[in-house]
Amino acid sequence: MSSISIVYIEVDGTDYSDNVVKVYEGKISSHKPQNFMHRTGSLRLLKRPTVGFDWGIEEGVAEPDFSSLEDVTITIIYEDGTRIQYLGCTHTDRGEVTYDEENGSIVRHDFKANKRVVE
Repeated sequence: MSSISIVYIEVDGTDYSDNVVKVYEGKISSHKPQNFMHRTGSLRLLKRPTVGFDWGIEEGVAEPDFSSLEDVTITIIYEDGTRIQYLGCTHTDRGEVTYDEENGSIVRHDFKANKRVVE
């Protein structure tokens, strides 16, 4: 795939795309290690895609509360015109705040989606 040109995140009519610095398309997990009484095994999970992004924190502007959002649609548009939509996303993790000379303060947000659609 080519590089990402546009990341579009909209929730209830509010566009959150301006502060996205970097996007991570995660793997689809199907097994999870689990400790059993006599050995370590694995459990089969529902296959759900993951997606995350680095959010640029602006000085004096409050960061949106992504943890309260449910049923979010995240759309990634590549330079070659490929659109990938993650439907039914739920916030799973907020990373630590880091500082980058180019982008300033950034924080990572991870989401788990119900469905991944490639157009």
